Amino acid sequence: MLVDNRAMVNLIPYSLYKKLGGSDEKLIKTKRTVKGVGGNSISAKGFALMKLTIGSKTLATVFFIAEVQGSYSLILGHEWIHGNQCVPSSLHQLLIQWVNNEVKIVHAYSSAYTTADAPLLGGMMI
Repeated sequence: MLVDNRAMVNLIPYSLYKKLGGSDEKLIKTKRTVKGVGGNSISAKGFALMKLTIGSKTLATVFFIAEVQGSYSLILGHEWIHGNQCVPSSLHQLLIQWVNNEVKIVHAYSSAYTTADAPLLGGMMI
């Protein structure tokens, strides 16, 4: 999973959505498109509300579901970062979360820095 402070939407590939038990009937249909890397337009199959746990925090998250191929299982963007009161640090490869009145640190997946096919420009894998 990639936390990317430049991404405008949270995105899950359709294939992963199906593996997680998602169905087409549960998708909120849309005709929206987003621009992907290189300016390519990506059409959505729909949106889905799913629970996501990172560190000790579980929150409902809206995901853009699309037929995409990539190095990441999902992308968390601005909406998730701000909605979860997180501060991502791509320099230090960690995510700072506020949980109640405590600060929690979630460290990035260490092998993310060594994969040549998954550059982390502005983001981190957790």
